[in-house]
Amino acid sequence: MGGEWTVKKYLANLVDFITDETDIKFTLLSNSSFDKKTQKQLVEAGLEGYFASVDYYSDKLKTEDLTGKSSPGLKMLFELKDSGVETLGANTVIMPQNMETIPDLLEYLTENEIVMNICSVHGEEIILLNIERKTVLEI
Repeated sequence: MGGEWTVKKYLANLVDFITDETDIKFTLLSNSSFDKKTQKQLVEAGLEGYFASVDYYSDKLKTEDLTGKSSPGLKMLFELKDSGVETLGANTVIMPQNMETIPDLLEYLTENEIVMNICSVHGEEIILLNIERKTVLEI
C-alpha cells in the first residue's frame, strides 16, 4: 500500500487475518504518526514486529520528554515494547546531518533491544566523512 498505511481502517483486521490464518511472519514499517487507538488495535490483532523511522541521537532521547523528528518513532518503539511486541527496529537514513550520532544511536538502540536498519546513504560526500570503523566496531 502506498503512503502511510496505518491510516487505513482495515489494517488491524489485515494483521489479525495474517496472524490467525497464515504462517507468515512480518513486521510493519511506519513513520509512527498513528494514534493510540490504532496502536492498541494492532497489538490486539497480534502485531509481531514494528520498524520506525529514527534518524538521530541525542542525550535528550533518554528522557521521558521525547521531542524532535526521531521522537515519534522512538516513543512508539518503547510503547510497543511495553505491549509485548517482540521484533522492534529503527530505520535510520544516514546523511551528513546525523553521521556523527550514528554510533551513539546504535548503542542506545542496542541497549534497549531494538535493532537498527541502515536504510541508505545520501550523497557520495558522506562516504568521505569520518566515522572510524573502530568506533562502530567497539559498540
